Amino acid sequence: MARVLLVTPNLPPSPEPESLLAWRLANTLAESQHQVKILTGPHHYAEFPEFHSRVEVLQIFKRWSLLELPRIFPLWLQWRPEVLHLLPPPRPKPLWYSLPMTPGAFPMLPRPRVIASFWRLPERGWVFQSAALDAVTVANENQRN
Repeated sequence: MARVLLVTPNLPPSPEPESLLAWRLANTLAESQHQVKILTGPHHYAEFPEFHSRVEVLQIFKRWSLLELPRIFPLWLQWRPEVLHLLPPPRPKPLWYSLPMTPGAFPMLPRPRVIASFWRLPERGWVFQSAALDAVTVANENQRN
């Protein structure tokens, strides 16, 4: 099965709707025999909810900025994800616009399929970002139910 690198700024118990979407997606992929690593930033929560045994949560960013982008490279080169799945926030910072284009800008990195799942479409930039994506999904359902 596939190695999926899921990138999200929020995980439960964050009140942001995309946090529950990330949790559900990671567990569903793992139940389907995929290996999942979640790349997220620092959280002030003591712990996350339980994930499937095939899901690993990595907090390698100190904050979401372009200066943090090189922190991804060792993971990318060693683990070689086959799918890069982005769950950007509604108001993405510049790092989010760079992530889909990173494999093409750095030829030494493996080129995974790049997917973005939006809980709601961002206010700006998503059309530009979508040019570098292989697929886009939008979940407008209430994730808290």
